[in-house]
Amino acid sequence: MTIRPGCQVLFPNRTTDGCKKANYSYFTNLEPVQVNLKFSKIIMYNFLDKISYTQLAVVAIILGLAPLTPTPHLVEKFIMLGEGRLDRPVDILDLFFHLFPAILLLIKLGRERLGQQ
Repeated sequence: MTIRPGCQVLFPNRTTDGCKKANYSYFTNLEPVQVNLKFSKIIMYNFLDKISYTQLAVVAIILGLAPLTPTPHLVEKFIMLGEGRLDRPVDILDLFFHLFPAILLLIKLGRERLGQQ
């Protein structure tokens, strides 16, 4: 297989065009990557176990109440959700961002209650 200098082989018999790096590497005989979901859950739970309840609770409270004026985002987003106005992607992402530490805290508490550590 002939490869122009400066191109990377992404898949066997296919290269990218317009790659201008001086240092290049060749990737050949690539196999499809299979994601092991059980291993991913173990990594996530190990990461979650390293965070203390205090740290997680403080971050959940701070992000849950931020910003304090005029109204916290969570209150505003729940009002929008109740009125059916929570339809913009940025609002949904903002709701998820502010709820994420609380969700992690609930997962951590649930795992401890069920004894799955």
